[in-house]
Amino acid sequence: MSLSLTGCARFEDHPLTSVNIVALPGAIIGIGVAALGLLPLAYDIGAESDMLKPLAIAAIGALMLSVLLSLIATPRVYFVMRTFKK
Repeated sequence: MSLSLTGCARFEDHPLTSVNIVALPGAIIGIGVAALGLLPLAYDIGAESDMLKPLAIAAIGALMLSVLLSLIATPRVYFVMRTFKK
């Protein structure tokens, strides 16, 4: 059994592949639908959308940040903590 450069015995053990392959389609669809729904408000399209423009921009940014944290940061932190445990 050969170890890769990251110390994982198998490809599936790497934190950015094992979790993301399962979670990526759902996360992308979820953020895509929410962001597409908020785009008309973010571009100031529609009646009285000037009041909701900052809310739409903040919501789109929060959605992107949550996807980054859940798909990249959390598996990386779990992987680091698991290697320190060994």
